[in-house]
Amino acid sequence: MGPLTKVRELEARASATTSALRPADAPAPRLQNWRELYRALPNAVLRSALFAVIGKGQRARLDGTTITSQAGIALTYSGEQLDQSDLDLWATLLHLLRNHPLDQEFHTSIYALLKGLGITDTGPSRTSLKHRLLRLSSCELSIRTASFVYEGNLIKADYLEGNKPLVLGLNPSIIGLFASDQFTLVHWGVRCMLSGSPLAQWLHGYYSTHAAPYPVRIDTLHKLSGSKTVSPSKFLQLLRRALDRLALASAEHGQKFTYQIDGELVSVNKRPSPSQERHISKRQNRTVTAGKPYRHSG
Repeated sequence: MGPLTKVRELEARASATTSALRPADAPAPRLQNWRELYRALPNAVLRSALFAVIGKGQRARLDGTTITSQAGIALTYSGEQLDQSDLDLWATLLHLLRNHPLDQEFHTSIYALLKGLGITDTGPSRTSLKHRLLRLSSCELSIRTASFVYEGNLIKADYLEGNKPLVLGLNPSIIGLFASDQFTLVHWGVRCMLSGSPLAQWLHGYYSTHAAPYPVRIDTLHKLSGSKTVSPSKFLQLLRRALDRLALASAEHGQKFTYQIDGELVSVNKRPSPSQERHISKRQNRTVTAGKPYRHSG
């Protein structure tokens, strides 16, 4: 059985299970309709090396490989290794499919996707985009946390040949990755300004998932990002540049982001997103009501 056949079987099984659990008169699940300024992405993805910081020629073929991730997230992956450009595309696809019934197909075009990504429509860019779509649609992914399990691919994409309409879809069970406390709204303007710096993009996604991040070890960021830079001193140099670029891009968009490196620890001070502030407030109110001191865990 080929990997693509196995993916299709996982999709069909998950879809059948989701349909069986949903009452006949219940509406199909949908992703939330977030604002144009943001892109919604699962915390489990942003807190891992799934979309790795890799350079040209470093993409590997993975087979049931355990992906480095933050504690509490178990992630395995089969397929061509994904990078931050693939994450740009996946975020764009999710944005197109927001508020769309997950049991229905979505029709678009390669041109529309390139436009959404801010990429000029040329022959090479179309070829590159189709390769990225194939990586996202043919992979096998398993994500397990205390709250949910997801198995399947990242997108369904058909009719990639010629000028036929592009048909997109999502596995309905992917909705578990977008529960209210399981995803983050990533500022798209900041991310776009970081184009060409995959480490800065990864750091932006990672720190976006934390309202008040604790200090993190440099080697932890090295592993979680999936960077293939071998030398610790070289990675530290790249990390400083990426953090500087992230601080500048954040300031350009009115987002507070400062950092300090002290020995082996990276400390970040940032402004929580509106949704994170609401989440902190709710947790604080529940804790205070219970008569306990409140301490935010980030």
